[in-house]
Amino acid sequence: MRKVLLVCLLCCGCGSDKETHTSGRIEPVVKVLFNDIGNFTVFGPRDNRLIPHHLVWHCDYLIKDCPEESRLFTDVPPDKPMYVTWKQYSVGSGTREKYTFTFEIHIHSHKDVEGGAWDKQVRFGKSKKFEKMPVGVVE
Repeated sequence: MRKVLLVCLLCCGCGSDKETHTSGRIEPVVKVLFNDIGNFTVFGPRDNRLIPHHLVWHCDYLIKDCPEESRLFTDVPPDKPMYVTWKQYSVGSGTREKYTFTFEIHIHSHKDVEGGAWDKQVRFGKSKKFEKMPVGVVE
């Protein structure tokens, strides 16, 4: 009986990869920083503070419907708040997880995007250090 149960669990997908789809919206966005290609930080107010939301585009190409890049749209009227929509799709779990994280930033104009400096963790063998990365330039 135990052998039949074990074979059933292995073959029937009890431990199979789980697919998850999540999406959301960040609104209002009051500041947008461009850190690097596909790497932005947006700020939204909460309780008299500005909360940073770090957005890093990521795509595991084994996953279907993966857009080529993050998107920035200048489609928000001046009297409306800027916002971000995001989607995440993942398959598997733990070290076998594959995921895609995409986002669209909707702003008033290109002048709403500022350059943002950032630190990058670099490994040299077993040691780690942080390098200052240059400020992204938006023209």
